[in-house]
Amino acid sequence: MALKLRTFILLLIALVPLICLRVENKPSIIILTNSVDKPAAEVIAEGLRAGGASVTVVSPEEFKLEGAEAVVILGGPDAYEGVGEISSKVLDDVEEDWLRMTPNSSEIFLGSLEEIEAVIIAGHTRVETNLAARLFVRSGFYGTSLGIYSTLRVMGYEPGQYATYVTYLIEGNTTRTGNITLTVVEEEIEGQQAIGRIDVIYSPDNEVMRRYWWQLENGSYCLKIEFESPSESFSTNLTCAPPPKSFPIQLGVITRMITEVKSVSAGNFTSLMFFTVNGVKWVSLDVPITGEVLVIENVGNRTFFRRELLDYGPKG
Repeated sequence: MALKLRTFILLLIALVPLICLRVENKPSIIILTNSVDKPAAEVIAEGLRAGGASVTVVSPEEFKLEGAEAVVILGGPDAYEGVGEISSKVLDDVEEDWLRMTPNSSEIFLGSLEEIEAVIIAGHTRVETNLAARLFVRSGFYGTSLGIYSTLRVMGYEPGQYATYVTYLIEGNTTRTGNITLTVVEEEIEGQQAIGRIDVIYSPDNEVMRRYWWQLENGSYCLKIEFESPSESFSTNLTCAPPPKSFPIQLGVITRMITEVKSVSAGNFTSLMFFTVNGVKWVSLDVPITGEVLVIENVGNRTFFRRELLDYGPKG
């Protein structure tokens, strides 16, 4: 019982995005792009500005690092108009070869350029670069120090969005099912207007966990959990705390992705597939909230967890 409960608590934690604080002192963030990838660059710039950042989008001719706290480079080693030459100063040979030789590939890579944090967002073609750029914003600028500019609104959260998943817990030859529903809400919390999410998880063991969490106007977040099972139930008090002011970063590959069409119960989705620490995940920019279409994880002891999209809304 305790092991199963821990498994589903870990599952719930995995669904939680990072909620971050807008900072008052705005460092300069430079986004380098060519004319082909400029629409993707503007998507990133809009997200960062909405989170409180000072952003400048420049061409290679205008590119200067002086005064910049971080740089985002759109395009890989073969990007047009001189971007590729700058990108190659950050990427290593392995990543350059992977982008060149792997169809439908894209990558988010964290390196440095003249001792300044440099984020490379690149694809095999402009199509994959654009998808990776949009995912970077939806993920809350994951894996970089730019995560401090992430807010739920920036990540695309809007009241009324929902996503429903069927879950399968596979233990040896036994498969048990459950389901998860995520819903975005907007209401007043602690005297402030807040946007948040209600997660309802039904486990295969007739356990129900409801997780309520919100981001307040001042950037703080609040959390409450309720749990029910045939043998016990409990709930936590509403707790609020400020988000982290910085994130630890590690240079190297943040995410390698392959674009493909994934078919699940909810339909066919153009998805970005990537490997996680314990499994593989497909996400689509057409799916609200987490974007997840299908997740398969190895949770240990010959046990696997599968989460598959059943329904979502609103549909574009």
